[in-house]
Amino acid sequence: MESQLLSKKPKFNKLGKYYLVALCAIALSIILSQILIQKFISEQENDSRVINLSGRQRMLSQKISKCVLLLADTSYTSKDKSTLKELDGALEEWKEVHHLLQWGNNSLGEETQNSKRITALFSSIKQDYEIIVNATEEIVRLLKNDINTPKSKILKGTEIVISQEASFLKKMDQIVYQFDNEAKTRVMNLKNIEAFFLALSLGVILFEIFLFYSICQNHQKDI
Repeated sequence: MESQLLSKKPKFNKLGKYYLVALCAIALSIILSQILIQKFISEQENDSRVINLSGRQRMLSQKISKCVLLLADTSYTSKDKSTLKELDGALEEWKEVHHLLQWGNNSLGEETQNSKRITALFSSIKQDYEIIVNATEEIVRLLKNDINTPKSKILKGTEIVISQEASFLKKMDQIVYQFDNEAKTRVMNLKNIEAFFLALSLGVILFEIFLFYSICQNHQKDI
């Protein structure tokens, strides 16, 4: 009887080791899954912010076009001061958002890591952006020096802004779409990774059940 118990002891020791390894594997898969989920939540918050900024950038470009058209309109002079203020504010925000979308906010430690595709799209939009900025800044400069500047002097700048708007908006739409598409891809990748860890955990649990069942069967035969 004593010899039988001694012979079974190594089996139970081996079982304990298997059980410990299985628990460690399950714990590791849970920890890794949580790390990935937390990382994804952080990225998702950043994705939402970037997509919102991209949409805002599009809206601001339309606002700039509207303001320069109003300032160039000879029948619209009574609100030139308020329109100029609105244009100046929209231009500054437009430039700030353009910077944030490409490089993030260094002062807050928020660094943007854009894909090669998005970087290429921003390169393609650079010329349109700079032309609009330069023309709008010239209009703002003239009107800040003299709000009664003849409309003819800002007409050329207005035409430049309007002529570049369609091209800028088209490319900005591509950037917004690309940001959104990449965010959706990250969501899908996370789902696949979570499915893998779930399958791994279930596989370990099933292995444990099979192992215990086999040992119990052998134990009953020995008895």
